[in-house]
Amino acid sequence: MDKEQGSTVQLIANLDTLQTLFSDLVQVESSPEGVILNFAQTLPGQSGEGPKARVLSRVVLTWPHFGRFVNMLQGTLRNNRDQAKEDFMHALFPENY
Repeated sequence: MDKEQGSTVQLIANLDTLQTLFSDLVQVESSPEGVILNFAQTLPGQSGEGPKARVLSRVVLTWPHFGRFVNMLQGTLRNNRDQAKEDFMHALFPENY
């Protein structure tokens, strides 16, 4: 929900065609008009070559929308920080759980 807008949008997705992709790299670019987020997957390098990544998706946001997006991400992190930390520690040290 976008709290600043005061409305809720119901998302509709066709699960037969919806692609869920894993991204381990986000590159951020900006211009006077907005912010560009490139979501990518790192690729194993060949000997002698530098690191490479394949862009999976590019999302362009206006500056006002980017500001709302950042606030939403910060709230999500704040609300889930303890659970994320516990899950991370459990993955690293399963013998302690």
